[in-house]
Amino acid sequence: MLKYIVAAAMLLVGTNAQAETLRIETIYPAESDEAAAMRTIAIDRFTGREGRDFANRIEDRLVDAAIDGQPLFTLIHRAQAENADAILDGDAWVRVTESEFSERRKVCVEEDEDGKCIRREKVDLACLRLAIDVRPRATLRSADGTILWSSQLSRNEVLSYCPDYDDEPLVAPVVDGALASAADDVRRALAPVQAFEDIRIMERRKGMARDVSRAFRDAVRLTKQDERAACDAFAALEPALGRHPSLLFNLGLCAEQIGDFATAESYYRQALVDKTSDDEAQAGLHRIGQNLLAERQLERRESY
Repeated sequence: MLKYIVAAAMLLVGTNAQAETLRIETIYPAESDEAAAMRTIAIDRFTGREGRDFANRIEDRLVDAAIDGQPLFTLIHRAQAENADAILDGDAWVRVTESEFSERRKVCVEEDEDGKCIRREKVDLACLRLAIDVRPRATLRSADGTILWSSQLSRNEVLSYCPDYDDEPLVAPVVDGALASAADDVRRALAPVQAFEDIRIMERRKGMARDVSRAFRDAVRLTKQDERAACDAFAALEPALGRHPSLLFNLGLCAEQIGDFATAESYYRQALVDKTSDDEAQAGLHRIGQNLLAERQLERRESY
């Protein structure tokens, strides 16, 4: 995992943020430790009316799965499944159920010769409700048939309209969105995800002496031009500011940025003493925990 941290640190040195933020890399772990260890996957048949579409979407997601530009999976044709570490199959079904209901609505009941409505009344309309149930399922099995991960990914939506008064709603976009979301879920379940986020630093200066407050403000502003220089400026203020929560959080963020998670965790836990930084520090601790879980998964992949 060290190579990932070093690469991220090199990438971040010259980063220019758009606001008072630091660019933080987080590698979120796969939902399944067993699936994350696989390196070669064969995508088998997906049955059901939408099965092929679902399989194609998953394949696209897995092809793009990478850390620092290095692909996480090699995908092979199902005809060569015996050479794969794992085999992915499943199905995808769509069911649309139609039901009637009545809706009271004010509508035009009389028009003039130009087609302009001149009288409206409340009437009971005969309307239709479309219940769309999309059920994509995926299962990952090891070469010996052991189920490594499986999920039933149900998506439901209801569309309503009144014929002759409303346009008939389109079912296809709902199905498309459901399959896309389900394919994203599969990708997150099977492999770690690398994300870069602009995390806002803390700017609160209450309780600081005037000269130190100005120096802290200047360090905050420096994040827009040079994030590492800003971190150096925050570090220089530590002897004067001591336990101020804003400085503690920002120092934690600086340590997290370069992958020094032990130092970052220490600063975040110190910042938690003050309630004004609870949410930010807790979020930082969560990111660190996610990184460490993902690190173990990536190390397991290397030794698989």
